[in-house]
Amino acid sequence: MCRTVYIIVFFLSVVFSLNALAGRTRINNFSVPVERVTVITDRDIYVAGESVFFNVNVTSNDSTNNLGSRVCYMILRDTKNIYSKLYIKINRETGFGSFYLPDTLKTGYYEVVAFTNYMRNFDESLFFRKSLIVVNRFDEWLNNLFQINNPKSKQNYVNDSNLTDPEKCPVKLALEKDSFAVREKIKLTLHLDTDAYNKYRKKISISIKGVNPYTQYLLDWRNPLNSSEMITPFSKEINYPVEKEGIYLSGKLIKPDSTPVQKERLFLSTPDSIVNLQYTSSDEKGQFQFLLSDYYLGKQLIISTESDSIGECIILLEDKFQLNQPFHHANFILSKDLRKYIIESQKIVAIQKTYALKYLKTVPVKNSAYEFPRIYNGPTAIVYPSDYVPLNNLMEISENILTTAKIAVRRGKYIPYVLNTVTAEFFPKPAGVFLDGFPIYDLTPIMNLSSGDISKIELCNAIVTKGDLEYNGIISIIRSKKTDTLPLNKGIIAYSVGKFTEYSYYDLPNVPNAFYDPTPDFRQLLYWNPLMELKPGENNIEFYSSDWLGNYIIEVKGINNEGEVFLTYSKIKVYR
Repeated sequence: MCRTVYIIVFFLSVVFSLNALAGRTRINNFSVPVERVTVITDRDIYVAGESVFFNVNVTSNDSTNNLGSRVCYMILRDTKNIYSKLYIKINRETGFGSFYLPDTLKTGYYEVVAFTNYMRNFDESLFFRKSLIVVNRFDEWLNNLFQINNPKSKQNYVNDSNLTDPEKCPVKLALEKDSFAVREKIKLTLHLDTDAYNKYRKKISISIKGVNPYTQYLLDWRNPLNSSEMITPFSKEINYPVEKEGIYLSGKLIKPDSTPVQKERLFLSTPDSIVNLQYTSSDEKGQFQFLLSDYYLGKQLIISTESDSIGECIILLEDKFQLNQPFHHANFILSKDLRKYIIESQKIVAIQKTYALKYLKTVPVKNSAYEFPRIYNGPTAIVYPSDYVPLNNLMEISENILTTAKIAVRRGKYIPYVLNTVTAEFFPKPAGVFLDGFPIYDLTPIMNLSSGDISKIELCNAIVTKGDLEYNGIISIIRSKKTDTLPLNKGIIAYSVGKFTEYSYYDLPNVPNAFYDPTPDFRQLLYWNPLMELKPGENNIEFYSSDWLGNYIIEVKGINNEGEVFLTYSKIKVYR
């Protein structure tokens, strides 16, 4: 009996090990591939008021091409609060941008966390995490960067298991010299062989920055970045799909006693001059999802239910940026040299603020092509209330100028009807009513709209279908003034989805004329390129040194299709 148990345990351990080595996890007896997110930042220490430049790579071990998320989520947080929430558009497994560090941030350790929607099916330990030091420029004491005796004992942000051997690095650096005068042109050559070109050609980032003890510590310990692992813990089911065509908005429909509402329709629209609508149904657990194309980004969304059929209900939307695992930061020894570097950085940012120096240029992300979620292509008639004598409310408007629509009162409720132009009779069932593009089921909150409140009313006097939905005509009311006040009945909520983070470029000053320019140039970041497009053989890069004296590091990082990371670097010195 004991021998049998040993055999079973050995067999299970072998099976688990093989799956782990393959980078896949078994869910309900099926092997499921996973994704990895890696983020590279331009620096490791920042002063509040600066921008953090980043490069994002999303890779997977999937051989079926079913993965490949095109949306990545990123947050900046400390142990208590979240300060930035970013939607990053991924194109060919990469994306880049920046986020601003508010001037009010306190000195301390912060964490960048990045993940995809699909990665939410697994444990949060798979998410990318990287610690940053952010210093408030008015903080003279730096008490939040307290010292500990052994910083190496708390390296929870360290993960170098995916780094290649430095001697096998596919990119070679070459410089004419290693010391340069202030504002001098620096020429750098990167050599990339053909094999490396096929793997890394559009996934290489270059950062040329001032060296400080914290950066040196990370280099000495080969910890330039963190990366989510490709081996996952077990999970029961896949609830969050891969976001290839857009962003999924997930939620749950429940009753006041928290009982799930099953197989009930939910509708989604956004306030617009054109009637738009999509719908879905809740499952056995009350869960539902909407696929949001780029049309919905940056707009207010209205999610509603057929409240008349189910009575009171509560729509709970998931917050993808809400994490369960807290941030327990590591602490680094605040040495004399690090304190000196931080104080110099504070002064530099103060000078840049005084002279209004900005090295950031942004370009909006282009929206992907999408099918407009309209209900009908064109109305039967359009009525402009301003063309008539002013009327006090919607009932007066319907009675006097809407000749093919009417509003009846049945048991204290306002019921809309439209005329069927084919039969010349009113449809026996109520019409669908839309306000600023989204559906309204209870007309009571909008009955006080006067002629001055309404820009136009569109009437669709025909059966309108969308999927298995059917409307006995439609009345679309467009208000004349945009307002945040929405008539949200029970079972209706408003929600906003952010836009994709803009592409950000490090905009270098016009350095060739710098010798004749009295404007101070104390940049500690000399060069940043998140997506360096290299060709096989030699690649030349030119940039200029600044007025800041000291040592700089040229840091080149790349990621291949398997998520393997390489790092190579060289150092230069700027003197006067």
